[in-house]
Amino acid sequence: MSESLPLVMHLRALGYTLNLTRFSLIILIAASALLFFDQGQDLLITIDEDGNYPRLIVSTFALAVSIWLWARVLMDIRFPYAPVSRKQLIQYRKYFPRILGTTTFVSVSLNLWRADASILIISIIAMSGVVFYLIVHYRRWLGQQIANKLSSEPESFITWSKTFEDEASTLHNSLWEALGLVRGWVAWAYLAVGVVLVVWGMFWPISMGNRFDALVLIFIWGATFIPIGSIITYYGNMKGWPLLSILIAMAAIFSMTNDNHQIRTLDGTSPAKRVTITEAITQWRDLNCKKIKSDGDNTSYNCRPFIVVATAGGGIRAAYWTGTVLGELHKNSHFQNQLFAISGVSGGSVGATVYRNHVNAGISADKIREKTQESLANDFLAPMASSLFYQDLFQRFVWWPLFPSRATTFEVRMEQSAPGLEKSFVNLNCSGQKEGVCTKPWPNLFLNSTWSDNGRRIVAAGLKPDEETKKGQPVILYKDLLNSLGKDMPRSTAAHNSARFPYVSPPGSWHISLPDGKERLQRLQDGGLFENFGAETALEILKTATTQIPGLKPLVILISSDPTLSENFTEFPNNKPIKFGYEIFSTPHTLLQTRTGRGAEAASRLKRWAENNGHFSYFRMCEQGGDRKKDKAPPLGWALSKYAQSEINEYLFGAANNNLKCPVQEKSGGESQACSGNQQSYCRIVDYLNKEQ
Repeated sequence: MSESLPLVMHLRALGYTLNLTRFSLIILIAASALLFFDQGQDLLITIDEDGNYPRLIVSTFALAVSIWLWARVLMDIRFPYAPVSRKQLIQYRKYFPRILGTTTFVSVSLNLWRADASILIISIIAMSGVVFYLIVHYRRWLGQQIANKLSSEPESFITWSKTFEDEASTLHNSLWEALGLVRGWVAWAYLAVGVVLVVWGMFWPISMGNRFDALVLIFIWGATFIPIGSIITYYGNMKGWPLLSILIAMAAIFSMTNDNHQIRTLDGTSPAKRVTITEAITQWRDLNCKKIKSDGDNTSYNCRPFIVVATAGGGIRAAYWTGTVLGELHKNSHFQNQLFAISGVSGGSVGATVYRNHVNAGISADKIREKTQESLANDFLAPMASSLFYQDLFQRFVWWPLFPSRATTFEVRMEQSAPGLEKSFVNLNCSGQKEGVCTKPWPNLFLNSTWSDNGRRIVAAGLKPDEETKKGQPVILYKDLLNSLGKDMPRSTAAHNSARFPYVSPPGSWHISLPDGKERLQRLQDGGLFENFGAETALEILKTATTQIPGLKPLVILISSDPTLSENFTEFPNNKPIKFGYEIFSTPHTLLQTRTGRGAEAASRLKRWAENNGHFSYFRMCEQGGDRKKDKAPPLGWALSKYAQSEINEYLFGAANNNLKCPVQEKSGGESQACSGNQQSYCRIVDYLNKEQ
């Protein structure tokens, strides 16, 4: 940069530059931020594993060229009332767009290194960045050489030379002048590709998501969105209109009437026909208990283990981990017959629903885990991203609901990965019927969501909560979602309602009837916003069961996917305090930490109750260490690399096995090969179930 300009002039030029190139800058920062977090790291690992290097190289190049091109084009325009002169901008025009474009390659290379990708792909991306910079730096000389080679007429060479010379030395009065001949062709190519992607994403988002890797899709979308944002910037600056602010205001106003995220429902099956929790417990008792004492109202029973599972949230890693644990336990016939309920949250709900769906489909016990893992190994992120970037983005600027929700895209993709998820959630819990009543309404799913409008639990379950009260208080405190909807829903929707990860998935909406006959819009979100373990709901079910069956000894199984959680839930993590702006940021930080703390306390209460009244087992993830990859937990997003899948298997099976054998082979020092005693938990459960029959 020129040292002859005063500092104030430099700052003014920099501010003007940042304002003009803001869309390129926003896309670059967003892409870099994505790559920095675990979800982006896992997407990079997936590309490395699959060997999709050409896709990554092409999409990175496309994004870098778009960032550089449109930043330079906007800086080559003479805008009215610009607060800077040509002299102030000349160095910024030359170097700033190049820096932005090259930074794309730097960001991808560094994050590939952080993801422990192969040296080959890191080197290719880094060298691509060098090639990109050289092309941009010597583009005029290259253009002149090409023109000289292609034409034998001196006039053509002079024309090409003049075109590149004008581009280097002059400011233009309009966007179309600034684009020029070569830039114009490139710009129109980006716009044409953008139009094709818009049509594809608007009408076939799942097809688009299945065709692209999520990261490649995000890069290509960013590359083709920058021209639109840059054109908006151009006309806004040229006319003096705050077009971006107007669009934001439109989206804010239209949000009052354009909610397209209504919860999907099914006709034909009435939630009212479900049996109650107490009725289902009675049916379980009649099959699994013997009356050993009957003295008036004092009756006690000798029962097989009454099994309740609580499985925590954590995105796709929780889903895959839940499916792995339940699928392996399902190989034991006693577990199959005595599992009464699964209380799930978020990703745990997704894994439990896929597992339960496969059980309902009659898949053999030795194949359940394999089929469940296979279903959950699919990429659910890319289809949802395509719907978010096109259908839902356009919906924000339409007054009324017009386009399908990205929630629907996610659910339909789930249904493709596990056929049967499109069917009735209510009927999932009926292995058979006699006179219209389910003959075996278990194992039953209790899928926990958070009711946005009051902060309470709202649960989708195949059993109706009892209306009985104890000392004037309801036995079950959660709200029954199916009763509130008045309709059944697909199994995929029930699972997703519990797993509406903030901002990735939209809040689900429905209407409730008020006493005056009017209707009021309501919304729900991820169950983990209330309590991330499903422990509160599980504890209510257990207390109801022990009240109905005196002498019952429950077996409680907790599945957690949080590697940072202590094994006994009671240790207080010593997180770093907020220092910068603590008076402003402490309150939102506290609210966020409260969710985690409340969940840990609920899990601790469940553990203590289970140990006092029966048996408790815990399956967890932990930080294994050993290399950069193992220092990171599998991601919370909706796509898993093969490496992450393998690592989750290791939490249960250990590094050397894919089958569990009991008793567990111990390492020296008494440590299991698996993470934190998961193998021992499995073996203790199997041993306990086999003995208590």
